[in-house]
Amino acid sequence: MGYIPLTPFRRSISAALEPANLTPRQDMPEVNKWHLLQDIVLGRLALGLKSQEIAVLEVLLSFIPGKTIGPGDRLVVYPSNATICARLNGMPCSTMRRHLAKLVSQRLIARRDSPNGKRYQRRTAGELIAYGFDVSPLLARLGEIRHLAETARAAEAERAALREKISLQLRDLNALHHPELPCEALKELSQALRRKLSTAELHVLSDQLQKLIDEVHTTESVSITSHLSSAGAQNEHHYQNTNIDHSESVGVNAETVPVDNLTAGTTATELRSLMAKCTQIAAIYPDPITSWKCLQRAADTLHGMMGISLPVWTSAKICFGAEAASAILAAMLERFQHIRSPGAYLQSLCQRASKGLFRMSAMFAALKNPRESSQL
Repeated sequence: MGYIPLTPFRRSISAALEPANLTPRQDMPEVNKWHLLQDIVLGRLALGLKSQEIAVLEVLLSFIPGKTIGPGDRLVVYPSNATICARLNGMPCSTMRRHLAKLVSQRLIARRDSPNGKRYQRRTAGELIAYGFDVSPLLARLGEIRHLAETARAAEAERAALREKISLQLRDLNALHHPELPCEALKELSQALRRKLSTAELHVLSDQLQKLIDEVHTTESVSITSHLSSAGAQNEHHYQNTNIDHSESVGVNAETVPVDNLTAGTTATELRSLMAKCTQIAAIYPDPITSWKCLQRAADTLHGMMGISLPVWTSAKICFGAEAASAILAAMLERFQHIRSPGAYLQSLCQRASKGLFRMSAMFAALKNPRESSQL
């Protein structure tokens, strides 16, 4: 059996690893090689690369002069192993060669071996020929690399949006302070957000939190319905027809309709006096508030913006009456920055009123001097 020289054998392996279709088109524009490297970093998982292999590719690109590369440039670099390792801050030569082989197998670079296996360039018959590592496959796969980078950016943006959504869901759950909330499960869900979760895991976490929120709202609705059905007869004198426009009622002045109609001994508050004390609702609501009907429309519009759910707001209107509930919401808006959870606060006012512990006159007196009363 005759002797087989190693150099032709090595060249045959290199040729097998060089696909014929990885030649950049001559009409391709020049690209910034460092921007291209950033796209490779973003799409590294899809390309099957690790950080050390990208570091080797960065060193190879550093041997090409200038910031841009194009099809007409000299894209074959021929540094020695020692020079490459030096630019990699002393990486072992065996490790560097392994990363180079990975870049070749992933078809991001190609080997251009000389007859003796050395890396160099020479001029033959006026033509410059270089032997070393060819980075032109990067240009040939430019569209694919950019697509992978955009996909990675979109996935990261989706993960960021999901994490923001989950943070808001956790904030809403913490603001509810509902006794049925499983504290341990909620704590575990909060701690899970500290880890680097995939998009699928974030979707599962968001669905679990939304399920908890829906369960709390369902419990609140059932509780409100049960309370109304069992105590409807004794609270019947609190109900008002919210469809009546008091500004058009015969013999009734809209500015003198009493707000506090919970008990017979409570001081009446006129609309003009109320609007003088509660100026924020008029400043926020776009339409002028000239009647109790206008005030009710403003309250029905603004309660959701204040974080008060529809079941809680409906319960408050049934408990206090539409006019009184609107006046209470206007008063809450004056001290909104001091109220941590408006929905829970309004629920507590309903509970206090059902026990006879709430006086609306004291609540509005607290607007002038909050230290004199704990009603607001």
